Amino acid sequence: MAEKVYVVYHDMISGYGHGVDELVNGLYRGQSSFRPIERFRISNPDAAPVITGGCFPESLALEREPEHIAENSMMLLIDRMKNFLSLPAETPLFLALTQGETALLRNPEKLWTSEILRRKLAARSGFADARIYSAACASGNLALARAAEKISRGICRQIIVGGCDIVSEFVYSGFLSVHAITPDECRPYDAGHNGLLLGDAAGIVVLASASQVRESGYKVLAEIAGYGITTDAFHVAAPSPDGKMMMQAVKDAMNGDSMDNIGGIIGHGTGTALNDDMEIAALSGLFPEGVPLASIKGGTGHVLAASGLVQLSCAVDALARGGLFPQTGLLVPQAGAEKFVSSSAQLLRNGGREMLSLNAGFGGINAVIRLRKGTE
Repeated sequence: MAEKVYVVYHDMISGYGHGVDELVNGLYRGQSSFRPIERFRISNPDAAPVITGGCFPESLALEREPEHIAENSMMLLIDRMKNFLSLPAETPLFLALTQGETALLRNPEKLWTSEILRRKLAARSGFADARIYSAACASGNLALARAAEKISRGICRQIIVGGCDIVSEFVYSGFLSVHAITPDECRPYDAGHNGLLLGDAAGIVVLASASQVRESGYKVLAEIAGYGITTDAFHVAAPSPDGKMMMQAVKDAMNGDSMDNIGGIIGHGTGTALNDDMEIAALSGLFPEGVPLASIKGGTGHVLAASGLVQLSCAVDALARGGLFPQTGLLVPQAGAEKFVSSSAQLLRNGGREMLSLNAGFGGINAVIRLRKGTE
């Protein structure tokens, strides 16, 4: 990367509430954000008698306009960002999206619902150069990687990266139809993992070049030290079980540097056997002695396109405190995961200077962000 790329601002909303502190504190307490979902019903209640997910809390009042929850959650973050940073209107806004707002699926223009959301966010925020990065559950890390690339190459000096997804009947029914929804608890990397739960989330990150940081006086929170994107082309909805292309994405993010630099990892960790087994296979090949690993999804649920943004906020927190939150929902680690995950908080290894954040998405896409403690 030609010019260093820094994280100068981040914020998020999850089922725990507004802010990374709410989420991380909940994870450290071993609490989840799951509650009964009231915004929709499914046609076959026998398939899922109780519908639960990590939905936004009522205190945020986002349910008052159920068809605009995603839009309003992102605008809450954008408006708050404007209180801290003064960014010109021409600043690009990269949006990690999958579904948009499916309540607007039947629209007269016959537009993709994510395109509707992009247009509305561009108009309401004033950041007209808004574009979509949609790569299923890897969308967040893909958008961050593309933003980092443009800044490092001198094409842009600063970029806003946002991402959001909400629990909708459309997506819930889709995961339920392929038997991916757990009937009890979401347990990433656990021997008894049997499926995922979904969650609401929105996240926002501002990335800036080193020269922009010096000129603007931004506080550096972390550095994007590398990224890797691969596709295994194994199956439309299942990752290759050998994890080789996830391994390659990590190696690309490391760019030849030692794996010993990595103090901890925030994994994709959905609680499904297909995903968790692939990740553990990949990480076992890269870190034979183990490294602290945890997934947010045991507490937040799978937040889809927002995963990468929320994980980045948690990685910034972990680098600052030198430790990683416990794995929510963990009872007995699955085979091979014993040297990675813990039901207790873990110290980052080797001084905790760097973290990895992993995303995996339908179509076999893997996206990895390497984050480093940064000073300017």
